Amino acid sequence: MTNGEVIKIVKNYCRDTNELGKPCNDARDAVLYGEQHLNDECKKIVCCGFCSIDVVKKAIEAGANLIMCHEGMFYCHGDDTSWQVGYNATETKKKLLEDNHILVWRNWEHLACGIPVGDDYFDGAQYGIIKDLGWEKYLRRVDENDHLQNYLIMLDFGKEKTTRQIANEIVDKLGLNGLRIVGSVDEPVSKAAISRHQIFGTIDSYVLTHMEEEEIEMVIAPELVEYTLCSYVRESTMIGRNRSLINLGNFNEGEAAMKYAPVWMKEAVQGIETVYIGSGDSVGCYLGGPK
Repeated sequence: MTNGEVIKIVKNYCRDTNELGKPCNDARDAVLYGEQHLNDECKKIVCCGFCSIDVVKKAIEAGANLIMCHEGMFYCHGDDTSWQVGYNATETKKKLLEDNHILVWRNWEHLACGIPVGDDYFDGAQYGIIKDLGWEKYLRRVDENDHLQNYLIMLDFGKEKTTRQIANEIVDKLGLNGLRIVGSVDEPVSKAAISRHQIFGTIDSYVLTHMEEEEIEMVIAPELVEYTLCSYVRESTMIGRNRSLINLGNFNEGEAAMKYAPVWMKEAVQGIETVYIGSGDSVGCYLGGPK
């Protein structure tokens, strides 16, 4: 089986439409490097959140020639390296890939459109977090005809834990350096949700609306900006409402997503070994102290 055939099989395994019913966007899920190796026989597959130099080195040691990553790898939108000629990190990564005949393919859109879970589909990144944290028992079903099902994964903690306790659990289980938390961090949480990116505009407004209308007390978001959902949650606590937000980190979400990938890849791509190689928490944590 060639690298190109593996990619095609993975695309077909995932749902072919997004949460709005639109076809998956192949433009995002592109070959980021090594297109000349599409017809090479696939020896072994490495899954990772971010295809860092260390991940490439470990993939070489593992004998893999196909890397499936969740995020871009060349430090800019679209992975255009034409302006990075001679840049040390860029050239080092390229040489490692070239010398070892490795193809790197990004799987973001198809994973987000959904992987099969029982008789349903879930966003593969969000479901990866659920599996990594062992939170299957907290999953709360919603109307499968509502595209909220694939944008916000709904949870019910039944007031068992506070936001602070949930944040500590995430840090411990995912091996993170820390998290940002906002709002009523010491209030018990019942209704919660894991969302996709909180960046700006209609996405934030969409999540904020559901948080309000469905009485969602806590949202776990990969990314956020401070003037939208973050500010709404903070000010909700000023009027006595139990609302909180955990900022997981975009790459940390991608790591959890791809850590679970070898499980479903066994079913999707049979006969070729798939392994996960983590790139680790990319952000350190400085809490301040004596100068």
